[in-house]
Amino acid sequence: MSKKFTKTILSSAVAGLLLVSGGAMAEIVTHKISDKYYFQLNTENNHASIRDNSNKMVIGPFDVNTGKVTSVNMTEVMAKLKNAPKDPDGSIQSSFNKYQNELVYSIYVPQLSPDNIGRINEKEVESVKSLIEKSKNVITTKNADLYNSIVMNGGSANIALDLISRGDSSQSQIYADTAKKINDINEGKAVGTSFALDREGKITLNERESSGDRESVKNVVAGLVDDTTVSVAEDGSLTMDRSTSNTKRVNEALVDLDKSVKDRTTVGMNSDGSLTTAEGAAKTVAVSEGLVSLSGRTDRIDAAVGAIDGRVTRNTQS
Repeated sequence: MSKKFTKTILSSAVAGLLLVSGGAMAEIVTHKISDKYYFQLNTENNHASIRDNSNKMVIGPFDVNTGKVTSVNMTEVMAKLKNAPKDPDGSIQSSFNKYQNELVYSIYVPQLSPDNIGRINEKEVESVKSLIEKSKNVITTKNADLYNSIVMNGGSANIALDLISRGDSSQSQIYADTAKKINDINEGKAVGTSFALDREGKITLNERESSGDRESVKNVVAGLVDDTTVSVAEDGSLTMDRSTSNTKRVNEALVDLDKSVKDRTTVGMNSDGSLTTAEGAAKTVAVSEGLVSLSGRTDRIDAAVGAIDGRVTRNTQS
């Protein structure tokens, strides 16, 4: 089954809730798994099953939202109902209906979870079928939670069944605790290598505020590098072209830029009033002030030259 069909399953489950609340008839969704099996979903109650070509239920019913299969342990049922009064037809259906909430349990099957049901194949169907049949002789309402704790934390279903079937409750609990610790470590690794994002797409350190989306630490660091560095072209000028190999931190670039601007907009002034480059000068003035000063000196030079020219002219005439 494709990812598209997995989305269809979940969408149908949601639609089923709307149909029921609106009083409309629920829809039956089916999809072929192989030439031997097909998947069926009742949108009214989100119960799904896997059936063979004769329409016989092979696996199920199970909740499509949780991947948990509903089942009973017949030994436990008969022990509970051994003294139950019989119905007129000779059955004990009425008594079973009365106690069914106490007798029914659910076990988690990873292959039937929302993330995996869309990819289940014939081989996996037969493997799950065998596992469920085995579990019916081992799992009861009393140990179902222990079994689920192991499997939902990534432990082996077969090992869990073997431990529970031997009645070794202490070893079963140790295995459950170990599986949970390993799962917690794995989840911790995921948290440690990524940041949670809130509904606005911003990084949050509060996991409870997470929208479910995450951003890897690598991507965040790369973004910070982009935001705090600028590229430097071969001629030393700043550029937005990220293909250049040289970069500078923004604060360093600002210092260099400020120095460059000052070099271009100021000039040095010596003690005698003559102008020089700003770099290394004891005193600097704005270029405009330097030009004014230079202009004044030029005027005085022009006047002096004019005076000398006048004297030379008079001397020549005399």
